Amino acid sequence: MSDRYEVQPYVLARSAQQWRDQAARARTAGDRLADAPTAGFAPRVASAASSWTATWGRTVRTVASGADTVGEELLAAASAYGTVDQAAHDRFDTWLDGAP
Repeated sequence: MSDRYEVQPYVLARSAQQWRDQAARARTAGDRLADAPTAGFAPRVASAASSWTATWGRTVRTVASGADTVGEELLAAASAYGTVDQAAHDRFDTWLDGAP
């Protein structure tokens, strides 16, 4: 372990969940943007508004996808650190069992 930082798998897992929660919120916002009604606008404005909402809906859903990826990677890191910590604990216990 480095003297500069300490990794806590629980904190990584919590952070992963927060990223995934934000991704879900962003996905919902993107869907709502993409599906926003434009019927109340004049035809020329409705076309531009429809294009704008579709574009921004895709953009926000892309952000949501990125946030999901960060969440998945943080969860994978938490799992990896947890696995290594458990393996080290088990090896130490085995060593203690053989101690005089």
